[in-house]
Amino acid sequence: MNLSTSKGAQVVELSGDLLHLTCRDFSAFQQKQLAYAAAWALERYQKGKKPRW
Repeated sequence: MNLSTSKGAQVVELSGDLLHLTCRDFSAFQQKQLAYAAAWALERYQKGKKPRW
């Protein structure tokens, strides 16, 4: 594994699980998902892709 750290920083393996929360609540999660979906759809449209159902 390649890892870059600050000078003098110590890298250690954690003994337990790490909970990484990316949204403050379910509403924020939904908004993030809608934004990703819109960006993906725009990218496909700009590439000339047609929607499929």
